[in-house]
Amino acid sequence: MSIKTRFITSYLSAIFITITTIVMIIAFIFYITVGKVPNISDTYKLLTMQRSLTYEEEQAYFKLNELVKKSPEKMNPTNNDELFRIIKLIEKNGLDIVLKKNNDFTYYSQDLVEKSLRAHTIEYELNNFKPIGTLDNNGRLYHYLKQDFLFIDGSRGSFIILKRESNLLEFFTKWGIGIVLLIISLAILLAIYINHHLSRTIIKPLEVLRKTTQNIESTTTLDVNLDKMPQKESTKEVYDLQLSFKKMWIKLYEAERLRLKYENNRKELVANISHDLKTPITSIIGYVEGIQDGIANTPEKKASYLKTIHQKATSLNQLIEELFLYSKLELDKQLFKFEKISFLLFIQKIVSDYQEMYPEVEILLNHNLLKENQIFLDSIQAERAVINIIENSLKFKDSTKNKLIINIDVVKTSTNYQLSIRDNGIGIPSINIDKVANKFFRSDDARTPSVPGSGLGLSIVKEIMIKHQGKLDIKSTLNGGTEIRLYFPRIKEISI
Repeated sequence: MSIKTRFITSYLSAIFITITTIVMIIAFIFYITVGKVPNISDTYKLLTMQRSLTYEEEQAYFKLNELVKKSPEKMNPTNNDELFRIIKLIEKNGLDIVLKKNNDFTYYSQDLVEKSLRAHTIEYELNNFKPIGTLDNNGRLYHYLKQDFLFIDGSRGSFIILKRESNLLEFFTKWGIGIVLLIISLAILLAIYINHHLSRTIIKPLEVLRKTTQNIESTTTLDVNLDKMPQKESTKEVYDLQLSFKKMWIKLYEAERLRLKYENNRKELVANISHDLKTPITSIIGYVEGIQDGIANTPEKKASYLKTIHQKATSLNQLIEELFLYSKLELDKQLFKFEKISFLLFIQKIVSDYQEMYPEVEILLNHNLLKENQIFLDSIQAERAVINIIENSLKFKDSTKNKLIINIDVVKTSTNYQLSIRDNGIGIPSINIDKVANKFFRSDDARTPSVPGSGLGLSIVKEIMIKHQGKLDIKSTLNGGTEIRLYFPRIKEISI
């Protein structure tokens, strides 16, 4: 059963239960008080019979009954001024009078209709066991008080005092069924309106959510239109449900995109590793076979071949070590040992070592630090990051320029230490700047061995800076040199 059908069923059930309950309560009350469950007509008569007489009714009854006691013949209206005088006084008080002899109406007030009086005649009862009741005259209800008696000649006589019931009571008596039907109709219309409102605010939004879910289930891509959600006209609960679903799907969408990205990176990583491992291995195999086949037939050639094999093996070993280090960094398995050291002495040592190793390269250090300026960092991993950047400057120097110049600037700010390494090398094309820190990226798409390296240098630098809660920034122009900035935060401790 759909939720819409459930709503309609619940509304109709509520209406039916309410009406049934009211009827049963009324019936139970009547059964307890009068011993039976009367119909509508009997109910009204019963209610009116229990009504107390008004003062005017009592006085009218008293005056007419006095005439009967004096002489029943005084109730004959023919040439009876006394009777007419009493009747006129009674009628002035808003009451109507009916005089009856046998089956003839000898007198009835002007507002009464004789035909209706005959149709709703009151049975003669000399003992007057039921002198009070309700009479319908031409559609108008009257509360009556009667007295039956005998004339001297034995004829049956009656006088009836009528008091008009309220118009409201007449209205309900005449139109009661219609009113009940009208109330039921209004209840049904109200149920339809509520159903329409709930359909617009609950059912339709849930239907949109269901269809969207089905589209997600059937789609082979991640591209699903969620512009229709959440719907502002829906209830707060359904709005929150749609909003939560939309947020969940967006996160799922991003997670799937990230998964696909990682999958592509994994495939690219496997391809790059295969290429970078195969190149030196192929070269080593070639030189070994040259020695085995006697191509290197002189001691000088053998020494040259062995030297090349050693270089290729060293390069291969370096690639494996860097790959192993990067994997440990990415998987958070590389332990960092942070200690408090002088940042100035740390940089000066690295610069001094490279100035001795490469005297032909102009390496300049500029700073505003004091030896007392200390920082928490892992000196081994931080040194590896700085060395990787300097090694890149050495690898990608511009051969058209007389000298490679590397400027190392250290600036202390209120929040961090900024280490800038700037060279006048070949630079990086603008389209590759955002990619150079990706693992195994090298600007030569064919991955030729013209420039040695694994393509992991800046990736390792990036991971090391993340562990130091710092960041890496790269600026470069093709043939205009490269500047790489490392930002080390000035904090007392680094969480690891």
